[in-house]
Amino acid sequence: GQKHLVVAAGPGSGKTTTLIEAAKLIGNKEGAIFLAFNKHIATELQDRLPQGMTASTLHSLGLKAIMAKVGKFPKIEGKYHRDLAQDWVMKNQDKLQLTGEEWRDLVDSIIKLTRVCQMTMTDPRNKTAVKQQTYHYGVEIDNFDTAITAIPDILSEIVTNAGNMIDFDDMIWLPASQGWKPRQYSVIMADECQDFNACQRALVKMMLKPNGYAVWVVDRKQALYGFAYASVNSIDEIIEETKADEL
Repeated sequence: GQKHLVVAAGPGSGKTTTLIEAAKLIGNKEGAIFLAFNKHIATELQDRLPQGMTASTLHSLGLKAIMAKVGKFPKIEGKYHRDLAQDWVMKNQDKLQLTGEEWRDLVDSIIKLTRVCQMTMTDPRNKTAVKQQTYHYGVEIDNFDTAITAIPDILSEIVTNAGNMIDFDDMIWLPASQGWKPRQYSVIMADECQDFNACQRALVKMMLKPNGYAVWVVDRKQALYGFAYASVNSIDEIIEETKADEL
């Protein structure tokens, strides 16, 4: 067919094998790509896919979109957001008048809220929506009202400095939030989609050509990535957003 398809099945039932067999039927004549959940899986699957079809991670594809936009390979630093949060608190220390412990707690809260806003694609200026997301995902935030005021500045700095440094979440969030389109495909074969968060789903949809479609393989009973802000209702949200048929 030529429309989105959700394949829902349980553990050990051959979900990945189903995708691989579908990939063989599609071949690469339609410009297809196989999305794997991590680099190790992508490497393992590559030998099982038809010649010319690539297995890749969303992070890898997001990074390529960033490089195409900024024109170079940015440094990837896991502590980058901590550095940004510390810089913001330092600049505002005279106004905030924090003790050492309060200073550390505020930095931690800013880091957490940055990730909440990025992975759920929530506007940090909508404080009520951000607070609802923290409740939903069980994220404990100290001094929310102060921490949330930092997030627009932090996100703006991430965009401005994207050519120099990013962290792993930025690989997904920057192209998804800024409209930095990755390479587009006619068909996307996506595995383990129950663990996609809103930001990842947005990037997948950006990767589709106007008349393209995705095959989303899911397991409703194995949604394990709440800590990465995957939605408990991710599968139903995919169906609603894409008008997919479900098998």
